[in-house]
Amino acid sequence: MSIYSAYFNYAVERTLGIEGGYVDDGVDRGGPTNLGITQAEALRHGIADVRAITRDQAIQIYYQDYWLVCNLDEIGSRSVTAELFDTAVNCGIVITGKNLQEAFNVLFSPPEPALKIDGKIGPKTITATNFQLPRYEMALWKACNGEQYIHYKNLKISNPGYASRYIRGWSANRL
Repeated sequence: MSIYSAYFNYAVERTLGIEGGYVDDGVDRGGPTNLGITQAEALRHGIADVRAITRDQAIQIYYQDYWLVCNLDEIGSRSVTAELFDTAVNCGIVITGKNLQEAFNVLFSPPEPALKIDGKIGPKTITATNFQLPRYEMALWKACNGEQYIHYKNLKISNPGYASRYIRGWSANRL
């Protein structure tokens, strides 16, 4: 029996399936990575060599540093939380919050935006999101996914050498 929620278990298995094992690509800004955890993240958690990280340790880091920080247990959709979690792992927590807020404002706001685009998935963002679920779950999931693509596109525009190397993989595996 897992100590984690069913939504987290679903999301982390999905993301671990994308991340794979140990990689040390000199071009990747994250540096050496194993199971999607960077060497810097591993060190913050007392793991000296990311190559030695266990699956359980990676899951614990994902839970503490991404899932809980993004307050994903508070959102009532397995598909939306899985999308947000994977985006947090790949793009960062602030980008994830902004993607959700942008997607929400495009889909549900009258002329004035309902949510401040601050990147924080806090009480107002959570309440507003849950108010639209489950009726608009797939629309919100697709809009968040679209915001992730826009992030990748903007990376390619601003840093073509770096992003060109990864954009096809990001798009194939994460969108």
